[in-house]
Amino acid sequence: MFTVTDARAQFMLTDAAASKLKELIDAEAQEGLALRVAVRPGGCSGFSYEMFFDADI
Repeated sequence: MFTVTDARAQFMLTDAAASKLKELIDAEAQEGLALRVAVRPGGCSGFSYEMFFDADI
């Protein structure tokens, strides 16, 4: 597994996407959640992408 430890932004969100993400995290009612983005082999282009909330960061 590859883990990014650099604190600089690795991707950017629009203001609307950031607002929606905050709304979804708040709805989970669990402290310490972060958005995890995973890239896995497979799919039509050779990769599939997953996004989910994770407290284990």
